[in-house]
Amino acid sequence: MITEHLVYVPGMWRCPKCEFTLVQSNLNMLDGTVTARDEAGDKCPNCSSALWRVTYKDAYAEVMQRFEDHVAAAPSHADMQMLAGSLAAVAGAAFGNVLSQTIPLVEKNRWNLVARQLADATAAWKRIHAALAGGSGS
Repeated sequence: MITEHLVYVPGMWRCPKCEFTLVQSNLNMLDGTVTARDEAGDKCPNCSSALWRVTYKDAYAEVMQRFEDHVAAAPSHADMQMLAGSLAAVAGAAFGNVLSQTIPLVEKNRWNLVARQLADATAAWKRIHAALAGGSGS
């Protein structure tokens, strides 16, 4: 026989109308612990509906959906490498000559290089931002 405390997430409640989730906790001052406050009675602050208990199965499904959405929205590895390379090149071109005089460049050429690399980094950032926003990434 499955007992109730094995089925429901202690202290977690959800509104069936608006999906608001409430996690209730007790802060125990004497020993510094935090425990679940597993008592009904609170109403949804959005729509005043009664809150329902959340099962472990539902909580797990929600966490997995959030993870899948996050992975799907993440920029590709190639875009991240290009952005990192462009930013490293900008930093190297802008500050490299300050620390090391091994690559003497004419000042005008140095700043042209920085501007070109910054444009590349900006384009890579726009592609990543568009991918995260669900755009085409042009």
